[in-house]
Amino acid sequence: VVLKPSIAKVNAFFLLQTAMCVSIGGAAFYFYTDTPEEYPEGPHFSIVFYSSGMGLAGIVCAIIGLYLYQRYAVRLSYRTTLFAFSLLWTV
Repeated sequence: VVLKPSIAKVNAFFLLQTAMCVSIGGAAFYFYTDTPEEYPEGPHFSIVFYSSGMGLAGIVCAIIGLYLYQRYAVRLSYRTTLFAFSLLWTV
């Protein structure tokens, strides 16, 4: 299957953008849940609190993001929206 060049370029962009993104989720989990013996200066959250707290924070942020998109970005062109949210994602 051969893609149109415009679609192939967008796919290549998303592939490169995702490949260049550094993920620290695993390291953050251990940082937040280490015991005082493992890392004395850490926050020492329980695994249940960290998992449920991060999930709840993610849901709240998603709802806020949906509201802000519907309020301000729904009238923007696809190109402007893609550029703005890609820029926000990298920050």
